[in-house]
Amino acid sequence: MCDMTISTPYDGSSKLFQIGTKPISPDHWLEPDMCLAPHLREKDRLLTGYRPAVYAEQVESYEAQQELLSLLTQYLPEAHPGAYQRHVDGLAISAINEVRPITGKDSPLLTAARLVQDDLLILQRDTEAWRLTAACLCFPSPGC
Repeated sequence: MCDMTISTPYDGSSKLFQIGTKPISPDHWLEPDMCLAPHLREKDRLLTGYRPAVYAEQVESYEAQQELLSLLTQYLPEAHPGAYQRHVDGLAISAINEVRPITGKDSPLLTAARLVQDDLLILQRDTEAWRLTAACLCFPSPGC
């Protein structure tokens, strides 16, 4: 016989869907790989030509954005000195032979996003739930 049970995952009887987020060791926060250069070039192309589709922020996220940028500019050259070096004008990125500024007219999240191949999203908790308040999402699935 065929089981005709209807799935109702959001009726309260089942555990709600959860994405696979979990704390990671700060020593392995971001790991640049052989795709760093092509990913940074593609991210630049997307942010230049399609920014509204890949980048958004809410004003209340500015402090969190600044915190993220500060953490990145400290972490990257310490954890990955072969890929990132501190420079008077910002961070030098060996893979693209370029110095990316860490101050300027762009928002801190946009500046941070241009330093790494990873997507960066900021979630902030309010009185009701976690809210996505800023995001640079250029690569929703992995690949070179």
